[in-house]
Amino acid sequence: MKAEVVDLTRGPKLTIFKKRRRQNYRRKNGHRQDLMLVKILDIAG
Repeated sequence: MKAEVVDLTRGPKLTIFKKRRRQNYRRKNGHRQDLMLVKILDIAG
């Protein structure tokens, strides 16, 4: 199989929010996944 890298990009921003009731516990965290866009040129059987 032959492929070529078209683009290196990042996914959408995700916000992770954690909260516990009545303990005054709040955590806000975010992250973006790294993505690679690949074009398949040939599939050898």
